Amino acid sequence: MSNKFKIIYTKNIRYDAIKAFVTNDSHTEYVICGPAFRYTQVLLAMCCNEVGKKLHIYTARLPYDSTIDLTKQYKCVTLNDQYQSLQDAWVDARKCAEDKFLWTDNHIPFMVDYLRIPSMRTCWAPFGTGPMLTALLQANPNAVFKCVDMHFHPGLNMAKFKQSDHKRILSTVAWQEIPRFTIPYHTNQNYEGRIWYYASKKGLQGEYLIA
Repeated sequence: MSNKFKIIYTKNIRYDAIKAFVTNDSHTEYVICGPAFRYTQVLLAMCCNEVGKKLHIYTARLPYDSTIDLTKQYKCVTLNDQYQSLQDAWVDARKCAEDKFLWTDNHIPFMVDYLRIPSMRTCWAPFGTGPMLTALLQANPNAVFKCVDMHFHPGLNMAKFKQSDHKRILSTVAWQEIPRFTIPYHTNQNYEGRIWYYASKKGLQGEYLIA
């Protein structure tokens, strides 16, 4: 059934975009603050380690997700995960960033270059912290996006997007605790993979799908 979709594998796109930024940027130390489940922090740690730069991560640890632990393998990382809330983590992150570079999804313009697909008209995409969807919207101004919200609360956080983009974002049923299911292609089971539960039931022939 996955044959009816055109699958876009984005892990390398995100990695290449972050690597391009940190390689060409003159700063030697970065600060990032975000949810503990966010994979961008892992990719930024990987890229900083490869180019010999330092990364300071601030986050509030979650009992149900250990994604942030993947950053511990990189010697360039200082992990500050002792906070009870992300708001508290941001206070110290901003202090740390006074003499360093605060990461604010600076890889988005680089992702736009990789994600331009003239033939794209409709695409299933995950919605988490927003960078991938932001880049897709910029890269494909004539496409609309069927989004699966990765948050535990219902509805898309539309405030992250320009009002002019709202008509191009089609909200699906928000992700909650769904039954286990088999994904017929290689992807992250706990993030992009959740799209398949909805796309397999409601998707149309020829639509694009983020993996």
